[in-house]
Amino acid sequence: MTAPDRRGDPPTIPVVAAAIERDGRVLCVRRAPGGETGGLWELPGGKVERGEDPRAALQREIAEELGCRIAVHAEVATTAHAYTFGTIELTTYRCTLTEGEPRLREHDDARWVASSELLEHADLTWAPADVPAVRLLTVAGRAEPVLMADPLIASIGVQECGEPLVDLRVDGAVASTPEQNPGNPFYAWLRRGLAERLVAAQSALPDGLRLLVAEGYRPYDRQVAAFEGHRRRLLDDDPTLPHDESHLRASAFISPPAIAPHVAGAAVDLTLVDADGRQLDLGTVIDASPEDSDRACYTAAANISAEARRNRAILGAALSGAGLVNYPTEWWHWSYGDRYWALLTGASHALYGPVDEPLR
Repeated sequence: MTAPDRRGDPPTIPVVAAAIERDGRVLCVRRAPGGETGGLWELPGGKVERGEDPRAALQREIAEELGCRIAVHAEVATTAHAYTFGTIELTTYRCTLTEGEPRLREHDDARWVASSELLEHADLTWAPADVPAVRLLTVAGRAEPVLMADPLIASIGVQECGEPLVDLRVDGAVASTPEQNPGNPFYAWLRRGLAERLVAAQSALPDGLRLLVAEGYRPYDRQVAAFEGHRRRLLDDDPTLPHDESHLRASAFISPPAIAPHVAGAAVDLTLVDADGRQLDLGTVIDASPEDSDRACYTAAANISAEARRNRAILGAALSGAGLVNYPTEWWHWSYGDRYWALLTGASHALYGPVDEPLR
């Protein structure tokens, strides 16, 4: 690694890494002892030289470090992490072997690990710069959606940015309705960054369509009541359900309060309406549970009409294009800046944590 520049701020170092995949497993390597990242696991790779193409740099680094050749495919993520010697700007790519077998030259251990187990493997302590990309690879390796109660979510930190809540009703650029949640006086409040992205998403919709927000910010006590109420319902249906399992299954419908994005003003439940304000067919009502809808509430559900599927695609294209992410068990739930957003985008941390109720 490049030594720090004693004349000023630590340098930014462009680095590339290879997620070398084979039979559902990814090659992980451990750095030799010594230095800030000694003894930690990482995806193999190295520094991009001045003027060098990043993909060519990765192929060169793998040949030097592991004595094999690779094909470089899609980018996983580009993230930054500040070490004492400088800031690593790390771009990770999916790769496959094309010639030879990896042989350790600079690392002291290597393992092929199932992609679904990468971040939670008991024997692997990852270098901090690698964690966001490794988290994305872990999610991609899962057969089922990652639920809010999954330890992957809680492992993501929050660096509160202090952005205020704003009321969508002030300028009316995006419509909202209290009908879905009449007991929540703060249903139309959102973090400013999320509100701005909703305006951008609405402008990307086909002519004649608009967004309709059902709920944004949710006070903590309402989140607790909703979560525990659904968990008790699951236990009533199956009294033998273990506590941890009831907690996880409840999170398919509503987030555990400690990590809930609605409590942070970072999530919005919404649908599509036409020019006359009539709601479009999205397959289920907002807040349909997996149990009552036979999982038709899942965004990618197959048991909905072709029209509902088209409308979900329209909604998803506009919102994802504006930088929001969807909770895959609820077609209506989209967020920005929360832990789930960080999970799916490869961000190193969430931007928004729980906030107090806004003054009225």
